[in-house]
Amino acid sequence: MNDLFEAYIAALAARAVRGSNLTAHAQGGLQYCLMKEGEGRRKCFQTRPDILLKRGGQTVMVIDTKWKRLGQNLEDRKHGISHADIYQMMAYARLYDCPQVMLLYPHHVGLAQPH
Repeated sequence: MNDLFEAYIAALAARAVRGSNLTAHAQGGLQYCLMKEGEGRRKCFQTRPDILLKRGGQTVMVIDTKWKRLGQNLEDRKHGISHADIYQMMAYARLYDCPQVMLLYPHHVGLAQPH
């Protein structure tokens, strides 16, 4: 379901930016997080953000879709979002020189709205 949700959001993003100066790129970027030292200096840990919104060659937003339910407990300030997901978004912001990042979860019935 995660792949289907991701493809659906990518199609919506492409349609939403049509006719503007933005473009949507699914599964793009392909920047590396690390470089092995020594002979050859091999790159490691290639990233593949779900959606990149670009203006010209500059990434203006990174969107990562998550087929997960957010936490129902309104007292939980993190709403069940994992540290790993946040670290992933921090890496994307750094690697793609883009401070605008979004974790995108599906809406589901019964999700409490914060006041």
